Amino acid sequence: MGSTMGSDYTLEYVKESTFGTFPTAPTMKMLGITTGGSINIENIIKEKRYLPAASVTDKFSAVKSKKTGTKLNGTIQGDVIDLDFINEIVYIEDAVKSFSVGEINRLESKYSSYRGCVVKDMTLECKEDDDLTCKLNFQAVDATLDSTTDYKGDGSHAADPGTDNLTYDDIVSIVWGSNDIAFADFSIKIANELKEVKDASSAYVTKIAQLVPVNRKVDSTLTVESMNSTVRDAILNDTKADLKITVDETLITLKNVGFKAIKKEFKPEDLVAMPLDTTLATGLTVAPVV
Repeated sequence: MGSTMGSDYTLEYVKESTFGTFPTAPTMKMLGITTGGSINIENIIKEKRYLPAASVTDKFSAVKSKKTGTKLNGTIQGDVIDLDFINEIVYIEDAVKSFSVGEINRLESKYSSYRGCVVKDMTLECKEDDDLTCKLNFQAVDATLDSTTDYKGDGSHAADPGTDNLTYDDIVSIVWGSNDIAFADFSIKIANELKEVKDASSAYVTKIAQLVPVNRKVDSTLTVESMNSTVRDAILNDTKADLKITVDETLITLKNVGFKAIKKEFKPEDLVAMPLDTTLATGLTVAPVV
């Protein structure tokens, strides 16, 4: 593999119908305007010292290392164009949601695929006067590297997403219960705790037959620069209510959250900032505004 630039590559994804199986005629998608990503193929190495033979003169040379397995992890990040991907591949309720990732080296016409991908965590955030961004960290169970055969088969690669992404300007409101929140920025994090089901007879390179979600955490952080007494008292009374964030024509609802603390940050040449961390949400919905 010769030297290439990140811009010589394409990263795209498709939802799987069967865990660990790349769809035969996929309609690939991109995570909005993809601004970066990474793939980590890790050798699991066991290293040991052992008692040397009588002929050994350097006792510290009696060390061995052996590959005993493989881990596959990756990251995709981008500027968000729509929020459909959260329901499609990120937010897990009962059953796992898996997807395949395609990697194209356009310079050398090489195609790699990573299968049985499940999101470990997602951070969706928007800072003041900035883009709405997303970062996904995922784990995969199998891979094909640098094939000369295009993985799309009779399907299609992702279309160019254009440049009309969502920004701070597209955030219509943030409401907690019946209280409007005057925010400077916000972030939402979804974390899925995954357990590996290993099978020594599995054909997957990682020998992971399944990734099973055993826990999920959803929370948010808001930064506000003003707060009325009604909101302050509700926070200090440990009130729980739905946090509703309207972005363009989509409503994100974190169900039944409170806030952990009121923290004030004082700087002589800036407004007093108050970062507010929510308690864990009991659920999350992403749906069109009605």
